[in-house]
Amino acid sequence: MTGRMIPGAGSAGQNIQREVTLSDCASPLLPGIHAGVFGVSIPWNVTTAPTTARLSWSDGSVSTATGYGNGTWRITAGPASGHAIQLEVADTWNGWYLSPADVTVTGAQFVS
Repeated sequence: MTGRMIPGAGSAGQNIQREVTLSDCASPLLPGIHAGVFGVSIPWNVTTAPTTARLSWSDGSVSTATGYGNGTWRITAGPASGHAIQLEVADTWNGWYLSPADVTVTGAQFVS
Protein backbone atom coordinates (compact mmCIF):
# COMPACT_ATOMS: atom_id res chain seq x y z
CA MET A 1 0.00 0.00 0.00
CA THR A 2 1.48 3.27 -1.06
CA GLY A 3 1.77 6.25 1.24
CA ARG A 4 2.56 9.87 0.49
CA MET A 5 2.08 13.18 2.24
CA ILE A 6 -0.38 15.65 0.71
CA PRO A 7 -1.96 18.90 1.92
CA GLY A 8 -4.88 18.25 4.25
CA ALA A 9 -6.51 18.65 7.64
CA GLY A 10 -4.06 16.62 9.76
CA SER A 11 -1.33 17.79 12.06
CA ALA A 12 0.70 20.54 10.38
CA GLY A 13 -1.93 20.69 7.63
CA GLN A 14 -1.01 17.37 6.02
CA ASN A 15 -2.74 14.08 5.15
CA ILE A 16 -1.37 10.69 4.11
CA GLN A 17 -2.76 9.44 0.81
CA ARG A 18 -2.89 5.63 0.69
CA GLU A 19 -3.83 3.28 -2.14
CA VAL A 20 -3.69 -0.46 -2.70
CA THR A 21 -4.93 -2.78 -5.44
CA LEU A 22 -6.86 -5.77 -4.11
CA SER A 23 -6.80 -8.88 -6.31
CA ASP A 24 -8.39 -12.33 -6.19
CA CYS A 25 -11.47 -10.95 -4.43
CA ALA A 26 -13.87 -13.80 -3.70
CA SER A 27 -16.85 -13.34 -1.42
CA PRO A 28 -20.61 -13.81 -1.60
CA LEU A 29 -20.73 -10.13 -0.56
CA LEU A 30 -19.02 -9.21 -3.87
CA PRO A 31 -20.79 -11.21 -6.59
CA GLY A 32 -19.11 -10.79 -9.96
CA ILE A 33 -16.25 -8.76 -8.51
CA HIS A 34 -12.70 -10.11 -8.75
CA ALA A 35 -10.54 -7.07 -7.92
CA GLY A 36 -10.63 -3.53 -6.59
CA VAL A 37 -8.66 -0.46 -5.58
CA PHE A 38 -8.82 0.89 -2.03
CA GLY A 39 -7.95 4.56 -1.60
CA VAL A 40 -8.08 6.90 1.37
CA SER A 41 -6.67 10.21 2.57
CA ILE A 42 -5.95 10.03 6.31
CA PRO A 43 -5.25 13.12 8.46
CA TRP A 44 -1.60 12.85 9.49
CA ASN A 45 -1.00 12.29 13.21
CA VAL A 46 -4.70 12.64 14.11
CA THR A 47 -5.91 9.31 15.53
CA THR A 48 -9.46 10.40 16.41
CA ALA A 49 -10.70 11.72 13.06
CA PRO A 50 -12.83 9.28 11.05
CA THR A 51 -12.03 9.23 7.34
CA THR A 52 -13.88 8.05 4.26
CA ALA A 53 -12.28 5.49 1.97
CA ARG A 54 -13.28 4.59 -1.57
CA LEU A 55 -13.29 1.06 -2.98
CA SER A 56 -13.47 1.01 -6.79
CA TRP A 57 -14.48 -2.50 -7.86
CA SER A 58 -13.63 -4.37 -11.09
CA ASP A 59 -17.26 -4.33 -12.24
CA GLY A 60 -17.31 -0.51 -12.19
CA SER A 61 -19.20 -0.19 -8.90
CA VAL A 62 -17.93 1.86 -5.96
CA SER A 63 -18.23 1.38 -2.21
CA THR A 64 -17.51 4.00 0.41
CA ALA A 65 -16.27 3.10 3.88
CA THR A 66 -15.57 4.92 7.12
CA GLY A 67 -12.66 4.16 9.42
CA TYR A 68 -9.90 5.57 11.59
CA GLY A 69 -6.85 4.57 9.59
CA ASN A 70 -6.27 1.39 11.59
CA GLY A 71 -7.05 -1.13 8.86
CA THR A 72 -10.75 -1.79 9.60
CA TRP A 73 -13.33 0.06 7.51
CA ARG A 74 -17.15 -0.05 7.81
CA ILE A 75 -18.65 -0.08 4.30
CA THR A 76 -21.43 2.51 4.25
CA ALA A 77 -22.57 2.40 0.60
CA GLY A 78 -22.17 0.21 -2.47
CA PRO A 79 -21.32 -3.50 -2.67
CA ALA A 80 -20.93 -5.17 0.77
CA SER A 81 -22.65 -2.21 2.46
CA GLY A 82 -23.22 -2.81 6.17
CA HIS A 83 -20.12 -4.98 6.54
CA ALA A 84 -16.55 -4.12 7.51
CA ILE A 85 -13.36 -4.93 5.64
CA GLN A 86 -10.01 -5.27 7.37
CA LEU A 87 -6.74 -4.76 5.49
CA GLU A 88 -3.92 -6.86 6.92
CA VAL A 89 -0.32 -5.66 6.59
CA ALA A 90 2.92 -7.68 6.52
CA ASP A 91 4.42 -6.24 9.69
CA THR A 92 3.24 -5.11 13.10
CA TRP A 93 3.21 -1.44 12.11
CA ASN A 94 -0.35 -0.17 12.49
CA GLY A 95 0.14 3.60 12.53
CA TRP A 96 -1.37 4.36 9.12
CA TYR A 97 -1.74 7.97 10.28
CA LEU A 98 1.76 8.32 11.80
CA SER A 99 3.99 7.63 8.79
CA PRO A 100 3.64 7.89 5.02
CA ALA A 101 5.82 4.77 4.59
CA ASP A 102 4.64 2.17 2.08
CA VAL A 103 3.40 -1.07 3.66
CA THR A 104 2.73 -4.48 2.13
CA VAL A 105 -0.88 -5.63 2.33
CA THR A 106 -1.00 -9.40 2.81
CA GLY A 107 -4.75 -9.83 2.76
CA ALA A 108 -8.17 -8.35 3.20
CA GLN A 109 -11.16 -9.96 4.86
CA PHE A 110 -14.69 -9.10 5.89
CA VAL A 111 -15.14 -8.89 9.66
CA SER A 112 -18.16 -8.40 11.93
